[in-house]
Amino acid sequence: MTRRPILAPGFRRRVAYALNLIVFLLAVATVAVVVNYFAQRSELRWRLDATKTRAYSLSPQTAELLRDLEGAWTIALVMIADETSAAVRAQVREVLDRYREATPAISVTTVDPTDPRAIGDYETLLARLRSLEASRIEAYEVALRDGVRGFERLQLFAQQQSGQLEQALPHVAADDPARAALEQRLGLLGLLADEGGQVLDAVAAAREVGDAQPLPDYETARSILAQALTQWSDELLAMTGVYEQWQAADGVNPVLAAFAGRVEDAYRSLAQDLAVIADPLTRLPPLELASIGRQLETGEVAIVIGPEAAAVIPSRQLFPKLNLRALGGGAVAFDRRFRGEQVISAAIRSLRGGVMPMVVFVHAEERSLLRENDTHTDVVGVASTLRASRFDVKEWSVTQTEQPLPAAEQPVVWVIIPPAQRAGLEPDRAELALIRAADRLITDGAAVCLNVFPSLLPRYRQPDPWARLSAPFDLVPDTGHAIFDAVSETDGSQRAQAGVTILDVDHDHPIARAVDGQPTYIPLPVAITTPGGTTPTSVVLSVDPDGRRWREADWAGVMRNPATPVTAEPLSEPVPVVVATERTGPDGPQRFVLAGSGGWLHSSIADVLLPLGGGRAALQHPGNQELMLAIVAWLAERDELIAPSPVSRQVARLSGLDRSGQIGWALLAVIGLPFVSLVSGAGVWFLRRGGA
Repeated sequence: MTRRPILAPGFRRRVAYALNLIVFLLAVATVAVVVNYFAQRSELRWRLDATKTRAYSLSPQTAELLRDLEGAWTIALVMIADETSAAVRAQVREVLDRYREATPAISVTTVDPTDPRAIGDYETLLARLRSLEASRIEAYEVALRDGVRGFERLQLFAQQQSGQLEQALPHVAADDPARAALEQRLGLLGLLADEGGQVLDAVAAAREVGDAQPLPDYETARSILAQALTQWSDELLAMTGVYEQWQAADGVNPVLAAFAGRVEDAYRSLAQDLAVIADPLTRLPPLELASIGRQLETGEVAIVIGPEAAAVIPSRQLFPKLNLRALGGGAVAFDRRFRGEQVISAAIRSLRGGVMPMVVFVHAEERSLLRENDTHTDVVGVASTLRASRFDVKEWSVTQTEQPLPAAEQPVVWVIIPPAQRAGLEPDRAELALIRAADRLITDGAAVCLNVFPSLLPRYRQPDPWARLSAPFDLVPDTGHAIFDAVSETDGSQRAQAGVTILDVDHDHPIARAVDGQPTYIPLPVAITTPGGTTPTSVVLSVDPDGRRWREADWAGVMRNPATPVTAEPLSEPVPVVVATERTGPDGPQRFVLAGSGGWLHSSIADVLLPLGGGRAALQHPGNQELMLAIVAWLAERDELIAPSPVSRQVARLSGLDRSGQIGWALLAVIGLPFVSLVSGAGVWFLRRGGA
């Protein structure tokens, strides 16, 4: 008799499959828990920056800076989470984590001042900042206390003297030249006696701490008191001079002479005392705590705290506040971007004791180039980038302002900006003054970046004074010609473009390496030659021949009519348009950069944004910003500051692929890979069915 199995074979097989599946899922869950546990341990975590531009990796220069860092350092990020996009917050935190992982000397903290749970951390941060500058704060407190006492004494003096002066005034003849001045000062004394308390109220408000002002604004308090005390010291001395005249002059009313004799010494004594009290206020060194406090009022800053000092990075230099507006014709508005690593590393360098160079934009315009103008021929964009890197940015209008003076041991770089437009053929008085100033700087051995436009003068067989400025370095810009690029229109025609975009840079110079691979637009490029070859010269940027570019003598005519047929021969070899050189100057080595373009650093070129979608934007020509940074650092002999910054890492790129190749790879990723997965899955299914 055959015994029947209790369980059918098919059922047993299904039970075995179910048990295997349960065991497999339990094993997967166990592995996931174990991996997740170890992944939370920072010492065992390893991350890879797979972005093309290494957007989340520290540059070699920053890595070298952190390697030599000593003492305890803190990077404190004060950020209102609700006002910053998640993508930006993630990027900033990623960069800060890289700093923390690079060296044990750095700790990173993030504080949201609007979060009640973070109030304790916020107060701890403020207390540390105050203790860090305790000795300097004490100097401010002493000077401010003396200043307040001196102003209170001045108020009391005004109350006493205004009445006496009012009694003496009727004895001054109506035609006496001193009467009008005395009446004016009598009014000022009366106003000071009645409303002088507003000055002290403003000083007290600046020193007060509250929710709107987390740290005392010592700088504002100092400025208010120093100005008031100095002004009244001068006023009292002027009145002393009138009293001396009354006592010495013949025919003066005896009542006035007696009054002058009684009060002269009191006026002179108080004037001298006020000057003595104001002097320490004017000599107080800048207090970084005041700057930190003003920036904290905005709600978002980064603070780099070193062993002995702290530096603040404003929110506008850390977080992008995009405000894109369509301007028509595909143009967009201007804005600023995130420059995290660049500004943080610059702050660390400045706190380590290094004096950052001063950058002076030298021009002949009546208006400031550090403010935006309607034509965007300003330098606001590049100046903002330089300030973000902690450079000391100034301007010198040779016909309007005095030449800026650097601090002791501070390197200076002079950037010469020629006029963007010229009223006539010949340079006017202001432009000639700018040429003379540039020539004097070069002769004196200064570090100069000279920018030149093409000129109409050579076309009329007249010398261009701008072209002669670089003669001491054996460099000759061909300002009689400009390089054009023929671009194709949608209808198949060609149009002359008054500028060239340079992408790949094949020159071995620190400045060239900084802009390699970053789109750099050079408007109206001017070729540069070295006829004598006596001075070592390095090419930074050159225009490569591609069959569409040529040198045009009638450059002004082509700009008026870009559709003019091209008759000139195309370029046959690379043409240098930016060169760097060095010679022995009067006081040692002198570095010099000649840029064959006058407008490459204007905001209309260097600060144009293009929307990328999703609320993001990128520079259309990021290489122009990088070029400015690298030129300034190299001229100041601070080669360690030359590095690719986040400005140049915003836009990832594919090199070596034409348009059809990019389309092919895109189709492979979007269609090919899913198709391969589908075919593989179908094959496995058929194999299992066959095995069953």
